[in-house]
Amino acid sequence: MALKKTSVIAIIIVIVIIVGLAAWFTLGGFGAAPVRLKWAECATGSVAWIGGSVFAKTCMKHGVGLEITVIGSTCSVENMHLLREGKADVVHDIFSFARDCYYGQGKFVNASNPNLRAIVWKQSNVLGIVTLAETGINKLTDLAGKKVVVGAPGTAVYIQNMRVLEALGLADKIIPEEIDWTQGCEALRDRRVDAVMSFTYVPNTPSQQLFATPGINAKLIGLNETEIQILTSLYPYYVEYVIPPNTYPGQDYEVHTIAQPVGYFCNADLPEDVVYKIVKAIYEYYPEMAEESVIWAHFNPELGPKLPEIPYHPGAIKFYKEVGLWPES
Repeated sequence: MALKKTSVIAIIIVIVIIVGLAAWFTLGGFGAAPVRLKWAECATGSVAWIGGSVFAKTCMKHGVGLEITVIGSTCSVENMHLLREGKADVVHDIFSFARDCYYGQGKFVNASNPNLRAIVWKQSNVLGIVTLAETGINKLTDLAGKKVVVGAPGTAVYIQNMRVLEALGLADKIIPEEIDWTQGCEALRDRRVDAVMSFTYVPNTPSQQLFATPGINAKLIGLNETEIQILTSLYPYYVEYVIPPNTYPGQDYEVHTIAQPVGYFCNADLPEDVVYKIVKAIYEYYPEMAEESVIWAHFNPELGPKLPEIPYHPGAIKFYKEVGLWPES
Protein backbone atom coordinates (compact mmCIF):
# COMPACT_ATOMS: atom_id res chain seq x y z
CA MET A 1 0.00 0.00 0.00
CA ALA A 2 2.84 2.34 0.86
CA LEU A 3 4.43 1.53 -2.49
CA LYS A 4 1.27 2.45 -4.33
CA LYS A 5 0.99 5.74 -2.47
CA THR A 6 4.60 6.58 -3.27
CA SER A 7 4.02 5.79 -6.94
CA VAL A 8 0.99 8.03 -7.08
CA ILE A 9 2.92 10.88 -5.51
CA ALA A 10 5.77 10.38 -7.96
CA ILE A 11 3.39 10.44 -10.92
CA ILE A 12 1.78 13.63 -9.63
CA ILE A 13 5.19 15.28 -9.26
CA VAL A 14 6.17 14.30 -12.81
CA ILE A 15 2.89 15.68 -14.20
CA VAL A 16 3.35 18.96 -12.33
CA ILE A 17 6.89 19.30 -13.68
CA ILE A 18 5.79 18.58 -17.26
CA VAL A 19 2.88 21.03 -17.11
CA GLY A 20 5.08 23.66 -15.51
CA LEU A 21 7.81 23.30 -18.11
CA ALA A 22 5.28 23.43 -20.94
CA ALA A 23 3.81 26.64 -19.56
CA TRP A 24 7.27 28.14 -19.04
CA PHE A 25 8.34 27.39 -22.60
CA THR A 26 5.13 28.85 -23.99
CA LEU A 27 5.12 31.98 -21.87
CA GLY A 28 8.73 33.03 -22.32
CA GLY A 29 11.24 30.31 -21.50
CA PHE A 30 14.36 29.82 -23.55
CA GLY A 31 12.30 27.85 -26.07
CA ALA A 32 9.34 30.25 -26.33
CA ALA A 33 7.09 29.45 -29.27
CA PRO A 34 7.85 31.88 -32.15
CA VAL A 35 5.22 34.14 -33.65
CA ARG A 36 4.26 32.94 -37.13
CA LEU A 37 4.09 35.59 -39.86
CA LYS A 38 3.05 35.52 -43.51
CA TRP A 39 5.54 37.77 -45.31
CA ALA A 40 4.80 38.92 -48.88
CA GLU A 41 7.73 39.90 -51.06
CA CYS A 42 7.78 39.67 -54.88
CA ALA A 43 7.99 36.76 -57.33
CA THR A 44 9.45 33.56 -55.91
CA GLY A 45 13.18 33.56 -56.61
CA SER A 46 13.33 37.33 -57.21
CA VAL A 47 15.86 39.57 -55.48
CA ALA A 48 13.18 40.81 -53.07
CA TRP A 49 11.98 37.26 -52.31
CA ILE A 50 15.56 36.18 -51.59
CA GLY A 51 15.97 39.19 -49.28
CA GLY A 52 12.85 38.19 -47.34
CA SER A 53 14.01 34.57 -47.14
CA VAL A 54 17.39 35.65 -45.81
CA PHE A 55 15.65 37.71 -43.12
CA ALA A 56 13.45 34.73 -42.19
CA LYS A 57 16.50 32.48 -41.88
CA THR A 58 18.37 35.09 -39.84
CA CYS A 59 15.48 35.43 -37.38
CA MET A 60 15.45 31.68 -36.81
CA LYS A 61 19.24 31.55 -36.47
CA HIS A 62 19.34 34.22 -33.78
CA GLY A 63 16.19 33.16 -31.94
CA VAL A 64 14.37 36.42 -32.58
CA GLY A 65 11.03 34.74 -31.90
CA LEU A 66 9.63 35.11 -35.41
CA GLU A 67 8.81 32.23 -37.75
CA ILE A 68 8.39 33.79 -41.18
CA THR A 69 6.83 32.17 -44.24
CA VAL A 70 7.82 34.17 -47.33
CA ILE A 71 5.04 34.48 -49.93
CA GLY A 72 5.77 34.99 -53.61
CA SER A 73 3.61 37.55 -55.41
CA THR A 74 3.60 40.11 -58.21
CA CYS A 75 4.45 42.67 -55.51
CA SER A 76 3.18 46.26 -55.91
CA VAL A 77 -0.64 46.21 -56.15
CA GLU A 78 -1.07 42.57 -55.12
CA ASN A 79 0.86 42.97 -51.87
CA MET A 80 -1.33 45.86 -50.76
CA HIS A 81 -4.41 43.72 -51.41
CA LEU A 82 -2.90 40.77 -49.54
CA LEU A 83 -2.30 43.00 -46.52
CA ARG A 84 -5.72 44.64 -46.62
CA GLU A 85 -7.45 41.25 -46.89
CA GLY A 86 -5.44 39.75 -44.03
CA LYS A 87 -3.66 37.25 -46.28
CA ALA A 88 -0.26 38.64 -45.31
CA ASP A 89 1.04 40.11 -42.06
CA VAL A 90 3.94 42.11 -43.51
CA VAL A 91 4.52 43.19 -47.12
CA HIS A 92 7.34 44.65 -49.16
CA ASP A 93 6.21 47.47 -51.46
CA ILE A 94 7.17 50.74 -53.06
CA PHE A 95 5.96 53.81 -51.24
CA SER A 96 3.71 55.16 -54.01
CA PHE A 97 1.49 52.05 -53.95
CA ALA A 98 1.36 52.04 -50.15
CA ARG A 99 0.40 55.71 -50.16
CA ASP A 100 -2.32 55.19 -52.78
CA CYS A 101 -3.70 52.26 -50.78
CA TYR A 102 -3.71 54.24 -47.53
CA TYR A 103 -5.65 57.11 -49.12
CA GLY A 104 -7.76 55.03 -51.52
CA GLN A 105 -6.30 56.54 -54.68
CA GLY A 106 -5.05 55.26 -58.04
CA LYS A 107 -5.54 51.51 -58.27
CA PHE A 108 -7.04 51.46 -54.77
CA VAL A 109 -10.01 53.80 -55.25
CA ASN A 110 -12.37 51.09 -53.98
CA ALA A 111 -9.82 49.26 -51.85
CA SER A 112 -8.35 51.71 -49.37
CA ASN A 113 -6.63 50.58 -46.18
CA PRO A 114 -6.57 53.30 -43.50
CA ASN A 115 -5.14 50.70 -41.09
CA LEU A 116 -1.91 50.54 -43.10
CA ARG A 117 1.20 51.26 -41.06
CA ALA A 118 4.84 51.80 -42.01
CA ILE A 119 7.59 49.69 -40.45
CA VAL A 120 10.90 50.51 -42.11
CA TRP A 121 12.44 52.24 -45.14
CA LYS A 122 14.16 49.25 -46.71
CA GLN A 123 15.87 50.68 -49.81
CA SER A 124 15.46 53.24 -52.60
CA ASN A 125 14.33 52.26 -56.10
CA VAL A 126 16.19 54.37 -58.63
CA LEU A 127 15.17 55.23 -62.20
CA GLY A 128 17.93 53.93 -64.44
CA ILE A 129 17.97 54.37 -68.22
CA VAL A 130 20.61 52.28 -69.98
CA THR A 131 21.49 52.51 -73.66
CA LEU A 132 24.48 51.96 -75.96
CA ALA A 133 26.78 54.69 -77.23
CA GLU A 134 26.04 53.68 -80.84
CA THR A 135 22.32 54.53 -80.54
CA GLY A 136 22.99 58.26 -80.34
CA ILE A 137 20.72 58.55 -77.30
CA ASN A 138 22.19 61.18 -74.97
CA LYS A 139 19.17 62.56 -73.16
CA LEU A 140 15.64 61.52 -72.28
CA THR A 141 13.96 63.23 -75.25
CA ASP A 142 16.20 61.21 -77.58
CA LEU A 143 14.07 58.17 -76.70
CA ALA A 144 11.37 59.39 -79.11
CA GLY A 145 10.99 56.92 -81.98
CA LYS A 146 13.21 54.35 -80.23
CA LYS A 147 12.49 50.84 -78.94
CA VAL A 148 12.45 51.23 -75.17
CA VAL A 149 12.03 48.44 -72.62
CA VAL A 150 9.48 49.66 -70.06
CA GLY A 151 8.93 46.51 -67.98
CA ALA A 152 6.38 43.71 -67.90
CA PRO A 153 2.75 44.98 -67.91
CA GLY A 154 1.21 45.37 -64.46
CA THR A 155 4.50 45.35 -62.59
CA ALA A 156 5.66 48.20 -60.39
CA VAL A 157 8.53 48.89 -62.79
CA TYR A 158 6.15 49.19 -65.74
CA ILE A 159 3.72 51.46 -63.88
CA GLN A 160 6.49 53.78 -62.68
CA ASN A 161 8.23 53.94 -66.06
CA MET A 162 5.00 54.80 -67.84
CA ARG A 163 4.24 57.41 -65.17
CA VAL A 164 7.58 59.10 -65.93
CA LEU A 165 7.10 58.92 -69.71
CA GLU A 166 3.55 60.28 -69.52
CA ALA A 167 4.54 63.13 -67.22
CA LEU A 168 7.32 64.16 -69.62
CA GLY A 169 5.25 63.76 -72.80
CA LEU A 170 7.06 60.72 -74.19
CA ALA A 171 4.61 57.87 -73.57
CA ASP A 172 3.13 58.03 -77.10
CA LYS A 173 6.43 58.81 -78.79
CA ILE A 174 8.47 55.72 -77.95
CA ILE A 175 8.09 52.15 -79.22
CA PRO A 176 7.48 50.30 -75.95
CA GLU A 177 8.91 46.85 -75.40
CA GLU A 178 6.92 45.27 -72.55
CA ILE A 179 9.41 42.85 -71.07
CA ASP A 180 11.18 42.89 -67.71
CA TRP A 181 14.44 44.76 -67.30
CA THR A 182 16.55 41.61 -66.99
CA GLN A 183 15.35 40.44 -70.41
CA GLY A 184 15.66 44.04 -71.56
CA CYS A 185 19.38 44.18 -70.81
CA GLU A 186 19.84 40.99 -72.81
CA ALA A 187 17.86 42.51 -75.70
CA LEU A 188 19.97 45.67 -75.54
CA ARG A 189 23.16 43.61 -75.60
CA ASP A 190 21.86 41.87 -78.75
CA ARG A 191 20.88 45.25 -80.30
CA ARG A 192 17.19 44.29 -80.44
CA VAL A 193 16.16 47.40 -78.47
CA ASP A 194 17.62 50.88 -78.06
CA ALA A 195 17.24 51.50 -74.33
CA VAL A 196 16.09 49.93 -71.07
CA MET A 197 14.24 51.73 -68.27
CA SER A 198 14.23 50.23 -64.80
CA PHE A 199 13.16 51.28 -61.32
CA THR A 200 15.26 49.24 -58.92
CA TYR A 201 18.28 49.27 -56.63
CA VAL A 202 21.67 50.36 -57.92
CA PRO A 203 23.93 48.83 -58.88
CA ASN A 204 21.73 46.04 -60.21
CA THR A 205 23.11 42.79 -61.59
CA PRO A 206 21.67 42.90 -65.16
CA SER A 207 23.10 46.37 -65.74
CA GLN A 208 26.44 45.42 -64.19
CA GLN A 209 26.70 42.44 -66.52
CA LEU A 210 25.83 44.62 -69.51
CA PHE A 211 28.46 47.24 -68.66
CA ALA A 212 31.05 44.51 -68.16
CA THR A 213 30.35 42.72 -71.47
CA PRO A 214 33.28 43.03 -73.92
CA GLY A 215 32.37 44.93 -77.08
CA ILE A 216 29.35 46.60 -75.44
CA ASN A 217 29.72 50.33 -74.83
CA ALA A 218 26.84 50.81 -72.37
CA LYS A 219 25.98 54.14 -70.83
CA LEU A 220 23.46 55.68 -68.43
CA ILE A 221 21.10 58.50 -69.39
CA GLY A 222 20.01 60.96 -66.71
CA LEU A 223 17.32 63.58 -66.31
CA ASN A 224 17.82 67.32 -66.55
CA GLU A 225 16.84 69.77 -63.83
CA THR A 226 13.50 70.63 -65.43
CA GLU A 227 12.50 66.98 -65.84
CA ILE A 228 13.37 66.22 -62.23
CA GLN A 229 11.37 69.23 -61.03
CA ILE A 230 8.31 68.20 -63.05
CA LEU A 231 8.38 64.67 -61.64
CA THR A 232 9.02 65.63 -58.01
CA SER A 233 6.28 68.29 -58.20
CA LEU A 234 3.70 65.87 -59.63
CA TYR A 235 4.74 63.02 -57.36
CA PRO A 236 6.16 64.26 -54.03
CA TYR A 237 7.37 60.77 -53.10
CA TYR A 238 10.02 61.03 -55.83
CA VAL A 239 13.31 62.58 -54.77
CA GLU A 240 16.35 63.60 -56.77
CA TYR A 241 19.04 60.93 -56.73
CA VAL A 242 22.60 60.95 -58.02
CA ILE A 243 24.16 57.73 -59.28
CA PRO A 244 27.85 58.27 -58.48
CA PRO A 245 30.73 57.58 -60.89
CA ASN A 246 31.99 53.99 -61.06
CA THR A 247 28.69 52.52 -59.92
CA TYR A 248 28.99 50.40 -63.06
CA PRO A 249 32.16 49.27 -64.87
CA GLY A 250 33.55 52.06 -67.02
CA GLN A 251 31.00 54.64 -65.87
CA ASP A 252 33.21 57.62 -65.02
CA TYR A 253 30.43 60.23 -64.72
CA GLU A 254 27.58 60.97 -62.32
CA VAL A 255 23.96 60.60 -63.36
CA HIS A 256 21.10 62.74 -62.03
CA THR A 257 17.81 60.91 -61.82
CA ILE A 258 14.95 60.21 -59.35
CA ALA A 259 14.24 57.57 -56.73
CA GLN A 260 11.50 56.59 -54.33
CA PRO A 261 11.37 54.64 -51.05
CA VAL A 262 10.68 50.93 -50.78
CA GLY A 263 9.61 49.67 -47.39
CA TYR A 264 7.94 47.09 -45.21
CA PHE A 265 4.34 47.69 -44.18
CA CYS A 266 1.78 46.01 -41.92
CA ASN A 267 -1.67 46.61 -40.47
CA ALA A 268 -2.27 48.52 -37.26
CA ASP A 269 -3.43 45.42 -35.38
CA LEU A 270 -0.13 43.56 -35.66
CA PRO A 271 1.09 43.34 -32.03
CA GLU A 272 3.52 46.02 -30.93
CA ASP A 273 6.10 43.55 -29.61
CA VAL A 274 6.12 41.70 -32.95
CA VAL A 275 6.82 44.84 -34.98
CA TYR A 276 9.46 45.90 -32.47
CA LYS A 277 11.22 42.55 -32.96
CA ILE A 278 11.10 42.97 -36.76
CA VAL A 279 12.72 46.41 -36.78
CA LYS A 280 15.26 45.49 -34.09
CA ALA A 281 16.31 42.38 -36.03
CA ILE A 282 16.69 44.35 -39.28
CA TYR A 283 18.92 46.94 -37.64
CA GLU A 284 20.98 44.40 -35.71
CA TYR A 285 21.55 41.86 -38.45
CA TYR A 286 21.48 43.72 -41.77
CA PRO A 287 25.33 43.60 -42.12
CA GLU A 288 25.17 39.82 -41.79
CA MET A 289 22.23 39.58 -44.21
CA ALA A 290 24.06 41.79 -46.72
CA GLU A 291 26.52 38.95 -47.28
CA GLU A 292 23.70 36.84 -48.75
CA SER A 293 21.32 39.41 -50.23
CA VAL A 294 21.92 42.45 -52.42
CA ILE A 295 18.74 43.98 -50.97
CA TRP A 296 20.27 44.15 -47.50
CA ALA A 297 23.52 45.44 -48.95
CA HIS A 298 21.51 48.52 -49.96
CA PHE A 299 19.83 49.00 -46.59
CA ASN A 300 20.70 52.38 -45.08
CA PRO A 301 20.02 52.47 -41.32
CA GLU A 302 20.48 56.24 -41.25
CA LEU A 303 17.27 56.76 -43.22
CA GLY A 304 15.32 55.75 -40.16
CA PRO A 305 11.60 56.59 -39.98
CA LYS A 306 11.44 59.06 -42.88
CA LEU A 307 8.60 57.58 -44.94
CA PRO A 308 6.12 60.48 -45.25
CA GLU A 309 2.33 60.57 -44.78
CA ILE A 310 1.72 56.95 -43.71
CA PRO A 311 1.68 56.55 -39.89
CA TYR A 312 4.34 54.36 -38.33
CA HIS A 313 3.37 51.33 -36.26
CA PRO A 314 3.83 51.84 -32.47
CA GLY A 315 6.22 48.89 -32.34
CA ALA A 316 8.48 50.55 -34.90
CA ILE A 317 8.24 53.90 -33.11
CA LYS A 318 9.31 52.24 -29.85
CA PHE A 319 12.49 50.95 -31.48
CA TYR A 320 13.31 54.21 -33.28
CA LYS A 321 12.94 56.12 -30.01
CA GLU A 322 15.28 53.70 -28.24
CA VAL A 323 18.04 54.27 -30.80
CA GLY A 324 17.46 58.03 -31.09
CA LEU A 325 16.09 58.04 -34.65
CA TRP A 326 12.53 59.12 -33.92
CA PRO A 327 12.17 62.88 -34.55
CA GLU A 328 11.26 64.94 -31.52
CA SER A 329 7.92 66.72 -31.91
